[in-house]
Amino acid sequence: MNRLGESRRKFLLHSCELAAWYGLLRLGFQHRAWASPIGRGIEQWSRELAHLASEVRASRLAPRAWQHAVEELHSTMTISELIKALDVDEVLRAIKYPKEKLGAIQDIGLPALEPRDTAGFGRKLFVYRKGSCTPPHAHNHLVSAHLILRGQVRTRKFDRVEDLKQAIVIEPTVDEVFGAGHTDSMSDDENNVHWFEGVSDIAVTFDIPVWDISPAKTYGYPANGQIFLDPTVPARGDGRIVAPIISFPAAVRKFA
Repeated sequence: MNRLGESRRKFLLHSCELAAWYGLLRLGFQHRAWASPIGRGIEQWSRELAHLASEVRASRLAPRAWQHAVEELHSTMTISELIKALDVDEVLRAIKYPKEKLGAIQDIGLPALEPRDTAGFGRKLFVYRKGSCTPPHAHNHLVSAHLILRGQVRTRKFDRVEDLKQAIVIEPTVDEVFGAGHTDSMSDDENNVHWFEGVSDIAVTFDIPVWDISPAKTYGYPANGQIFLDPTVPARGDGRIVAPIISFPAAVRKFA
């Protein structure tokens, strides 16, 4: 089989596997909706998040497939129930905002899970005042997904095309305002660079970052944590942006 035929075969196989995954996920949650009380649905959602995190960290689930599976999982849930289960109102009463116009971040637990069940992934609430933001940044060895629980958030996302010595070539994919129920996910393969800004007076997102993804992979710009960028420089003729890598203080000065 030639290389083109082999690539097509792998693509079709991946598509079939992903379709089967989604079908099982949807069927399982339809069953739970009929057979289980609301509390049980929240518990199953928590356990499914932990399972998906374990699968992608072990490379049994591709990063892009994890993105789509988490988006599908979140879509099965009622936002008002998640707000209650995650104690969002209590967090809002106690949250301390940064003096800069940055989103405030609060680590939280997941219902029905013990700390040992959540090794390898985070659980965070981001709280945005109007005009506050998470500055634009990329990640290495990470997947994450932000579910909007309350308010509106302007989301700007970019594919990561090429790493240079002090810049990353990116391609814009999304610039839109979203409301409660929408999930924004990222991986190396899709929308690796993201930038969030609060549009309503208060907006809240639930983020699940999963680290140590593809640990053997090498990057043109190796780094731990967030890699802050300036995507506001003029685009090239092909629409792509050579975004300079900047420090966190520089990102705060420019975007917050």
